[in-house]
Amino acid sequence: MMRRHSNKLVLGVILAVGIVAAVTVLAGHATAQLQNPPGEVQNLPPQPPAAVQIGTYDVQATFQQHPLQKELMESFTAIQTQLRQAGAREDASEEVQKLEQKYKKIREQIVELFQRDVRQALPTVAEETGVKAIALQVVYTDDDSEVVDVTPDLIKVLSKQNEEAYPTSPPATQQRLPNQ
Repeated sequence: MMRRHSNKLVLGVILAVGIVAAVTVLAGHATAQLQNPPGEVQNLPPQPPAAVQIGTYDVQATFQQHPLQKELMESFTAIQTQLRQAGAREDASEEVQKLEQKYKKIREQIVELFQRDVRQALPTVAEETGVKAIALQVVYTDDDSEVVDVTPDLIKVLSKQNEEAYPTSPPATQQRLPNQ
């Protein structure tokens, strides 16, 4: 009988030691995860900064914040109204064509002005952000390069340029458009 109790006692002790060991391991593992969240690599030397930073920007987001966007929309709305009025008349195809050409010309002029403004702003953006080049899209870089989104910086510089160029007459871009 003693032997039977001693076997149970030995099994109980082994089980207790196993539980204590498992709890200790799990506690150590949980502490390590708190100190180093998943995704973090520990004990690696810090990486040197990229040798070359290349800036990119979102053309659509930049144009949405540019005063020329409002000008384009106002022109589009005005010509749409004129197109509806012309469409109600019997023989308006020539007038519709002229209106479409007028809008196309205005759109092209606005795009040219926007592109010119962006080209003028890019050197300032590069200087302020420290990038060595700015491109619309970077398809590939090596390990020594880093791609940086400079869209917010470009919008800021363009806004400042437009405020300085036309401080008194918003949207003021109308003055920049050639005769329509």
